[in-house]
Amino acid sequence: MRLLNKRGDVEHHVYMTMIELVLVVMVAFGLLSFVDDKVSDRAFEKSYLSKDTALLINALYGSPQTVKFFYYSLKDTTDPLQYVFAVTDNKMVVKEVPGEGFRPRPIHYPFAEDKNLETLFEQGGGKAQIIFRKNNIMITMGDAEPVEKLKCPDISTTDADWKTKTIVIDQQDTRLSISQSFSDGTFDFISKSDRLDSAAKKQRISNSEAALLISQKVTNEPKITAYISFESQQRIESKKLACVILQKFNKQFSGNQLSIIPIVPSDHPDSDKFLLGTSRPSVLIEMNQAVKQDTAKVAIALGGALEEYYG
Repeated sequence: MRLLNKRGDVEHHVYMTMIELVLVVMVAFGLLSFVDDKVSDRAFEKSYLSKDTALLINALYGSPQTVKFFYYSLKDTTDPLQYVFAVTDNKMVVKEVPGEGFRPRPIHYPFAEDKNLETLFEQGGGKAQIIFRKNNIMITMGDAEPVEKLKCPDISTTDADWKTKTIVIDQQDTRLSISQSFSDGTFDFISKSDRLDSAAKKQRISNSEAALLISQKVTNEPKITAYISFESQQRIESKKLACVILQKFNKQFSGNQLSIIPIVPSDHPDSDKFLLGTSRPSVLIEMNQAVKQDTAKVAIALGGALEEYYG
């Protein structure tokens, strides 16, 4: 009887040992999977970057001076940042640049926003650097340039024959009447009803003398923003055209924050920013609802800007 008890004890010990081994293997496998997932997901690096850039924004808010800060890759100043940086609800969000075979997983870290300053945080990443700027009225991230006073480039854009050339105006759902003082062939209007895809629009823009695009995006904030292509062969000309347009808008609509932002159109494939041309002067205007609804004043501003730009 005693022998039977010992045999039973041995079998019980063996079974318990086997169960413990199975549990150890399962836990080990789970931990290895977790670690592998975190390593491949670069969670620690994203966590560091989100905290580092959020604290950087806090430091910029606290700076009493105008600041321009270049945030480079961790490796060297030419290695592209392998993440997308964006700001959402006072949080710096960092995630992988979208690619095949994985789903980007964002990690965020909060920062303290100063409501006394305007903010313009453009999504950045996949480049060698991100630029942070701060002045006494605004703080920005990306290619945005804080503007206190519009200073138009001092270059000649006079063209006595410009009214005989084609200027594309993508008016979206806005109905503009700015052709009264110009020849019938001056403007090539594009509207939503034309149902053109991006490729067709870009083709018409590339064949024009210049392009004025009205953004689909409408904001309720009192600001008017002009986007130009950072990669444009006529970036200076585009900047001058954008500057003159904003000056005319400022005369028609006072009290708006005005800014010119150079961007890389290919970084915005799902936006009308993608349409910005690179071989001709090209400007995308983003307005607030109150401005966009007053089509008469918008037409006066655009027409006056073209007269001054080419006159």
